[in-house]
Amino acid sequence: MSMFHRKMLDSAALSDEANLTRFMLLSGQNELAAECETWQDTVYHINGQEYAISREAENCMIVSPGGAKYGLVFTRNNEMYILLNGTVYGGFGMINGPFFSPDDSVSSFIYMDKGEFFIRIDERVYGGYGEIFAPVFSPDGSRAGFIYETDNLKFVKIDTLTFGPYFFATAPKFSRNSVSFCFSFIRDGLHGVCYNGEEFFAYESIKGFSLNSSGKIFIFIYEENGEFFININSDVILGPFMDAHVLNRPDGGLSLVYRTGDGICLEKISDK
Repeated sequence: MSMFHRKMLDSAALSDEANLTRFMLLSGQNELAAECETWQDTVYHINGQEYAISREAENCMIVSPGGAKYGLVFTRNNEMYILLNGTVYGGFGMINGPFFSPDDSVSSFIYMDKGEFFIRIDERVYGGYGEIFAPVFSPDGSRAGFIYETDNLKFVKIDTLTFGPYFFATAPKFSRNSVSFCFSFIRDGLHGVCYNGEEFFAYESIKGFSLNSSGKIFIFIYEENGEFFININSDVILGPFMDAHVLNRPDGGLSLVYRTGDGICLEKISDK
């Protein structure tokens, strides 16, 4: 007979009357969460503790993409708390999240305390803002970016750098290797894009923008007088076109699709 090993990882004590609705495996399938329902609450049994949430609440248990981390938002005495990877944070007026990096390495949540908004990214806390929007992480979790608002103006925070003020800004994008970032914005009624801290500004509108996988190629499409132009690394401008699009390719390059008076064309742009 083949040899095998058994190891008890976790357990949750439940009464015979407990209405077990489902179980969840947390922390890389090393921790067990038992979900039970009463007539008014959904009760989570995690690590010897019970966390009761109104059955009318939205899904409050969120697991990271790879299953290594988790967060559970709950209310006690009219204040909000979050159980994040085994640690409870709380006593807040509002919590948004949790949010996780694509590789499961970083955890984050937004909270309101005394009328101001803060964001916790692992052990770092930023805040004192009028509003904070959901964070974005680079693929390897080494970089984070988010938009915050102060005095009705938007700012973009990426790592320790702050860009703005803007009337409007989009969530930042990171290249697949996490080296480069970009986002678009509106300021003084005109549109622009930011690539690794350098702004390209004063366009009627920005239709699209993207990075290749290495972050060495940045393309954005802008509109002027009803015609579209393609800007490649601020060195080459193609157009005018009747329409234009930029898309990320599975092989790490970028695809350009544009319409001329004669038809529609597809080009591949890459650094290889």
